[in-house]
Amino acid sequence: MRCVLAGALAKAVLATAAFLCLASCGGGGGAGSGGTATSAVSGMAAAGSGIAGRVSIKDASGQERFVDTASGSFTLNVDGLTPPFLLKAQWTVSGVTQTLYGFASGSGTANVTPLTNLAVVAAAGSLSLDAVYQAPSPAAYNAIAAGLPAAVQELRSALAPLLSQFSVSGLDLLTGAFAADHTGMDALLDSITVQVAGGESVVSDAASGATLFDAPSTDLGHALTMPAWTAQDAAVANDPDIAVDANGNALVVWANSVSAGNSIQARFISQANGTTVTLNTSGLCITPKVAFDGGGNAVIAWVQDDNGRSAIWTRRYAAAGSTWGIPVQISAANAPADAAAPDVAVDAAGNAVVVWTQGNGQVNDYDVWYAAYSSTAATWSSPVLVSDGVNSSYGVRVAVDANGEGIVAWQQEQGNGSVSNAPTDVWARRFSTTGAWGMAVRINTVPAAQAAVYGQIAVAMDSDGNGAALWVQGSIQAAMLVASGGWQPSQAIMSVPANLAYGPHLAFDAAGNAVAVWQEQDGVTAFGGANRFLRGAGWGTSVSFTDPAAGDVYLPRVAIDGAGNATAVWYQVAPGSNAQVYTSRNPAGGSWGVPHTLSPTSTDGFAVYPVPVAAANAAGHAVAAWGVDSN
Repeated sequence: MRCVLAGALAKAVLATAAFLCLASCGGGGGAGSGGTATSAVSGMAAAGSGIAGRVSIKDASGQERFVDTASGSFTLNVDGLTPPFLLKAQWTVSGVTQTLYGFASGSGTANVTPLTNLAVVAAAGSLSLDAVYQAPSPAAYNAIAAGLPAAVQELRSALAPLLSQFSVSGLDLLTGAFAADHTGMDALLDSITVQVAGGESVVSDAASGATLFDAPSTDLGHALTMPAWTAQDAAVANDPDIAVDANGNALVVWANSVSAGNSIQARFISQANGTTVTLNTSGLCITPKVAFDGGGNAVIAWVQDDNGRSAIWTRRYAAAGSTWGIPVQISAANAPADAAAPDVAVDAAGNAVVVWTQGNGQVNDYDVWYAAYSSTAATWSSPVLVSDGVNSSYGVRVAVDANGEGIVAWQQEQGNGSVSNAPTDVWARRFSTTGAWGMAVRINTVPAAQAAVYGQIAVAMDSDGNGAALWVQGSIQAAMLVASGGWQPSQAIMSVPANLAYGPHLAFDAAGNAVAVWQEQDGVTAFGGANRFLRGAGWGTSVSFTDPAAGDVYLPRVAIDGAGNATAVWYQVAPGSNAQVYTSRNPAGGSWGVPHTLSPTSTDGFAVYPVPVAAANAAGHAVAAWGVDSN
């Protein structure tokens, strides 16, 4: 494991080790580490290889013992000390002091590793471990002891696939015995780097630099993970989508290129060695979408071409029994033209709405359709027209809240497609999964003749029936839906309206606040723009959340958990380099963090480019993955 320093001086502490000893502690005197001990704390201090340095232990009254080790193995006499204990391991790398902390509730085994230190840092909360060690107190020690069980469980849950990969799922992160022999836990530590800096704890793959875990240092439960998804997976995953259920189970769906055409595949990536399932039984398939209901059941929709005609198909996953239903075509079998670009939304009870664009047999003339799934009847409705059937309509998106209140928004030409480059507007309809549909309304306040609507619509709902739609019309425009009052006038949410922007995306938290991201161009570079909507206050000032030195930004996407912590993913292409997938976190009430590499890629970013995706649930589980597409 490689230690990554945070800070400019020797205080650049790679905070990554913690320990908990659950045995009893005896009394007895003795100073230093010598003498015959009746009570001792023993273990391994390792950051990949065992450290060559000093391991110290101190009780809450300030009594301290230490031992020097060349291999990382240590035994500390704790006779006469009063548990619990704070441990500190220190060594130097290239003249810079490294420091890791651990904790023991009494005598017995207590390891000092980067993973265990993450738990101690989180358990300490706002307390500085340096300060606590220098000036210990019973209150500080008791606070750490109280917070450790939850911190350890959160870390184990987030890193479950990694622990399984190295066959250490059953090893206690804090007290499990291991040797510094590059097997088991030591091999795991060899494979990662861990950094604690700027209020973030980040675990990365040592070989590739890919982010495996990213969380606030004091709150490991609200973390981003990319658990069991690799660059090899991404290389064959065309146009992926991702969703995470209430229990943190993450499902990725994608179109996998095979010799006979593309098949739609799905895999749960929250645990190692998840089984990949092929969802279609025939045809050439593309652009899958996935959504979960409140019970962990999922609906997947995709485009399937059989015998030269594209249709919309779906398949459901049932959490009870972990079973997949049969594929069902929901677009009309006798439709006069191809269907394309589905989107799916599901309420908490399992009622679903799938929307799509379909040609109507006229040149350049399209309509928007939907079909609804009833969880009580376990059937899909016949397809129903959403747009007016006259003006050409496309680019449809759908969102629904847990109670079944939703919105559909689309781009609609002022004509039937017969006029080239005719002005287009953004239209929307409210609906309920119980079957009620409202009238279609135009939601762009600025007329299309005054500023062209480029489209690229994104929609989202909060938990109270309020919603939002974003689109490109010069800059990024936002229209807010108030459940009790309808659509509000749209407004630009970019601080520099003269800049160009593309590809907006947004998500709501449980309190009705939202975060939006997009690609913004200032004439010099393309960067990631973002704005946060606060319920009752409105949109704030937009900011950049990316590093321009890493290259131009493309395809930003955002997910947000129930507490308002946002996770953005995107890809960047620096001149002369392959595309790299990045991520950044924006905690509720805070600023965007330093971008981290989510994954390196072998794609050029142009002919073949990455497609990053992210999702989050209310409890704080955020997941990310990426695939590919091509021009």
